[in-house]
Amino acid sequence: MSSLPPLYRYIASGVYVGLAVCTLPFYILVIKTFFTHKVYRRNVSFAIMAVLGIFDCIMLLGFIGCGVFTAYDRTFHWLLEKALLSVMNASRNSTYPTILLLAFNRFVVLTRITRLFAKFYRNCVLGITAYWLLYCILGLTPFAGMSYFLDFALGAYDQRLPWNPTIGRLEYYVNLFCLLATFLLYLGTVAILIVNRRTVHFEARHLSLSPEVRVLIQAVIIFTVYALDLLMTYFGPLFIVVDQSVAIGLMVALESTCGFLNPTLFLLFNRELRRVFGIGPVKKLSSNQSPIYAVSPMIEELAVSSSLGKENRPIPEAKSRQNECLAEQMSEVRPVHKGHPQAPGEMSWISLED
Repeated sequence: MSSLPPLYRYIASGVYVGLAVCTLPFYILVIKTFFTHKVYRRNVSFAIMAVLGIFDCIMLLGFIGCGVFTAYDRTFHWLLEKALLSVMNASRNSTYPTILLLAFNRFVVLTRITRLFAKFYRNCVLGITAYWLLYCILGLTPFAGMSYFLDFALGAYDQRLPWNPTIGRLEYYVNLFCLLATFLLYLGTVAILIVNRRTVHFEARHLSLSPEVRVLIQAVIIFTVYALDLLMTYFGPLFIVVDQSVAIGLMVALESTCGFLNPTLFLLFNRELRRVFGIGPVKKLSSNQSPIYAVSPMIEELAVSSSLGKENRPIPEAKSRQNECLAEQMSEVRPVHKGHPQAPGEMSWISLED
């Protein structure tokens, strides 16, 4: 029998299971959409975010198990406990290299320093998968692994096992290195964009961000929240006393990051994803218009004007002015590398210039 008060136990178990049950089905549908929808499956950045989502979903499944452990005040079997916590820990540690890979993709695409094909990213994902398997296997050995401390409703390394101190230090340095490298990549990306002033275009008529910059904003927010969660885990105990309520709060914060952050960002920044799920008013697009890219209102107005009858056609002077504006708008749309074929697995994007 643990020392966790019954009220804490029921609240913790209810929150662990409830959050996972509420968010997991929708998250799985989002990942499926990224892998199968014609708009997203060709874009490397969304494939990387889908891999990140897989790790998040594994952690959500683990939280359901933690909720059951807490509710029954027992872990049932030591092998079940080790397997569940090992998979959760491996998934959490694998999110940071995945976030680093996403930052590298944003840096390469937006700065145009080099061109990388989809095979490079597939190999990186295979490496991250091997890293995940390594932590899973190590956690199942009798020399390392995590334990679920029922007194705190928290999973952590069991320092009585001989390999855990070394594995914990390795995890600490690798995760912090990934965070630092990701931060430097985003800092470099933003600095180069500011110098070039070629990706973002602000106009009085309409404020629009290129699709790749919108993905950059999502990636930066994901990095920021995951970094705060990790730093709180590593350095929070230096400033606060980790009692039972704080331990449960840390677990809930991690679960909220896994379950709510990414799906919410995906819906906010991707109009086509909202259309797939039937959320919000979405304008029907023509067959030759990309569902990801925002179209200038002036271009839409010209398209409508061209379909009107003779009685509604503009006078020649107005039509001439409209054609000039249309030519100006269309001149802003350029491929990533003029004269070079598009890399497999990488979607071209719109660059809006001053």
